[in-house]
Order: sequence, then structure tokens, then C-alpha cells
Amino acid sequence: MFTTLPLELFVCREVIEQYFFSHETFSMQRHVFFTTVILFSSMIVSLVTCNLGVMLEITGGVSATALAYIFPAACFLKLSSVRDIRTTLPAYACVTFGALVMILSLALALGKAWSPAGEAKICM
Repeated sequence: MFTTLPLELFVCREVIEQYFFSHETFSMQRHVFFTTVILFSSMIVSLVTCNLGVMLEITGGVSATALAYIFPAACFLKLSSVRDIRTTLPAYACVTFGALVMILSLALALGKAWSPAGEAKICM
């Protein structure tokens, strides 16, 4: 658990650096500022929120199905030069199944978030 936050800080900070400051040289002051802001904002969210389960369900359901089912099959379809239906049918079935699972998991997570039982609470 102690190694997770520094790795996530690195990724977030690197995306900010590459997107907004790619043309500038490295600045330790900017590095420390973004690290501090990201760290304290994540700490505030974790201290204020009682249950992050719905948010984790949404991100997990969308990203896991996309990474496991949709992206590999879509890459195969895009990179494959063979257009035989017997070869591409399993890839189309995998993309379709992944899209259905993604929609179903997203609908279930959002349904839980909008119901009184899954209502987000602020702990203070």
C-alpha cells in the first residue's frame, strides 16, 4: 500500500508535465508544487468521503472490461489483414460481449449510486 500512492503521483505529475509544460525545462519548484497539490487533494477526498465504493465500481467496470475484452479484440481487428469471417467473428463477439458487460456494470454502479442505499455520505 505504501508504494501505490508514489506510483500514482508519478503518473499524474508526469501527465501534467507532458501536457502543459512539455516545451519547458524541468523545474524542482513546479515538481514539488504539483506533488503537494495532488497529495493533499487526494488526502482531503479520502478524509471527507466515507465510501468510495461506487467510484471504484465505475472506474473498475469501465477500465477492466475495456482492457480485458474490447481493446485486444479491437486491436486485432484493426491490425489484421485477414478479412475472413471465420477469423474475425470471435473478435467481433469479444468486442460485443465487452461492450455489453461495460454497459451493464456501469448501469448497476450508477443505479446503486442513485438509490438511497448507495447514497454517498460526507463524514465530518
